[in-house]
Amino acid sequence: MSGEAPAGIVQLLAARAAARPNDVAMRFKARGLWRDVTWRALEREMAEIALGLESRALAAGEPVVVVSDLTPTWVASLLAVHAAGALPVSLYQALGTREVADVFDALDARLLLVDGLDWVGVMAERGAAIPSEIVVMDSDIRGARGQWRVVPLAEVRAGGRAILDGGESRWLELVKSTEASRPCLLLATAGTSGTPKLVAHSARSLLASASAVVAGEGRRPLDRSDSLVVELPTGHLGAVVAGILVPLLSGAVAHLPEQVVSDAIAEVRPTVSLSSGHYWEREAALVAVTARTTRGLRGRVFSLAERTMRRRAPSTRRFRFGGSVWFGVVLLPLLRKLGLDRLRSAYVLGPVALETLQAWRTWRVELTELYWSTEAGVDVARRRGGILEPAPGVDLAVDERSRLLVRSNACAVGTWVGSTVDAIADADGWLATDDLARTKDGGIALVGRQGDIVLDGEAPVSLADIESALRGSPYFRSAIVTADRGGELVALVDLDIESVARWASAEKVSYRSPSALRDSDEVRELIRAEVAATNEKLAERGLPPVTQAVPSSDRFAIGREVGPTWSPRRRPSLARSLGDAEEDLTRAS
Repeated sequence: MSGEAPAGIVQLLAARAAARPNDVAMRFKARGLWRDVTWRALEREMAEIALGLESRALAAGEPVVVVSDLTPTWVASLLAVHAAGALPVSLYQALGTREVADVFDALDARLLLVDGLDWVGVMAERGAAIPSEIVVMDSDIRGARGQWRVVPLAEVRAGGRAILDGGESRWLELVKSTEASRPCLLLATAGTSGTPKLVAHSARSLLASASAVVAGEGRRPLDRSDSLVVELPTGHLGAVVAGILVPLLSGAVAHLPEQVVSDAIAEVRPTVSLSSGHYWEREAALVAVTARTTRGLRGRVFSLAERTMRRRAPSTRRFRFGGSVWFGVVLLPLLRKLGLDRLRSAYVLGPVALETLQAWRTWRVELTELYWSTEAGVDVARRRGGILEPAPGVDLAVDERSRLLVRSNACAVGTWVGSTVDAIADADGWLATDDLARTKDGGIALVGRQGDIVLDGEAPVSLADIESALRGSPYFRSAIVTADRGGELVALVDLDIESVARWASAEKVSYRSPSALRDSDEVRELIRAEVAATNEKLAERGLPPVTQAVPSSDRFAIGREVGPTWSPRRRPSLARSLGDAEEDLTRAS
């Protein structure tokens, strides 16, 4: 099934399927087993869905919402909708009900592809206006309501299969007609700072984002010997890049996990990682808590080697000795257990705690922190020492309003407004981001998101930087920081209760339940100590301290306190949440 010279994503996939039909395109986990999907099989599924949907009178450019877990069918469905001439919308499953309703209202879509009706039922019960036609990837359509026309995807594929069995000419016409410059994907932003925006990317902009990752960070480019685990949710630009485009451009094999990402990483032992900072922060917390709570000879070796690695210069004999002990006795077995011993490129999208970066560097895993956005692309710049180093082919500037400007081929082509895609770059190709920046030492330093900025005197401070510093504690899973009426910083922290429980066991702290542990005097003192340590590090960076921190009475939930990638959501109810948490602690004491 090959078309003419590849120009866009569908053409590239068809060409790869023709050239290397039996190569593994991706692996997915189902019922505990990893299963291979070849390029030929992926193209066949894409073609059947595309032709089946086209026969159902899709209009050119019509938005079609796709809501799914990480599966090959998610990949095939997105590309099939594009090949059929419509505009796929990859939506986060974990968006809040209000955000889902906003997206559906903005799109006025009539067709939804979804992996199961459970999600549809929940959204409908909460008031979201669901599209009238639903294609269900799961063959089980029991529970469908009368107001929707529901068909299984198997029926759509059967219609497409019948067309293919009669000849491939129509499919080849669809492949040829997909232009690289026209919009091919809509992505809804996570809505962490307001109503989600619908950002339109073309094949050209998506491939430009992926090309920077494939280039390999100054090392050899990625190839068929490489593997990666898709660690981001399906509505994320990074998931599209890692799960579809990097394998397409390089031949690297993407692995789509069934549930727990860390388990998949331990099994696959990938060579490349593209993830949010949350994974690295939580794995670093696990290692740090293990180091603090391990007793006996192993614990002493762990602590001695880590202290030596952190404090000594790399050229010293003591560093080399400590490094050898650390690597052979503790580090290598640990990295093997985590599945990180083969890793050669680790890209982190968005802010990550400085302590996390330093910890992984000590543990011989170098994280490359990327500046990215849904609108500007995955690999806009590297964040090094507070300065943004633009990726090849990217221009950065700061305008008179202190907004960061980006110009590159990876920038989105526009945003969905009404029923059309409006351009978001100016006539010279500059995209104005929602981030503030300033010039520093001949470069550009990122200040932070406009909605995250508070003033410390006259100096702007990003609340995200304070939250990131708090997440450097192995006992804080997340944190939301705001300024009170007096301008002082207060935090609502989400305790990593598993790490706290391990600490409590090592410290001989008894408790009857997780909530009792959270409310205990010992944990309150632990929180104070961790915040004090964080404030010392903030002072070294010239940032203001956190004056108050209380644990959340409930664990943070995606779609409520945090977004799909664990980015804190700013809500007016934060002050009330802090008050509730304080009352809980008062009652407990």
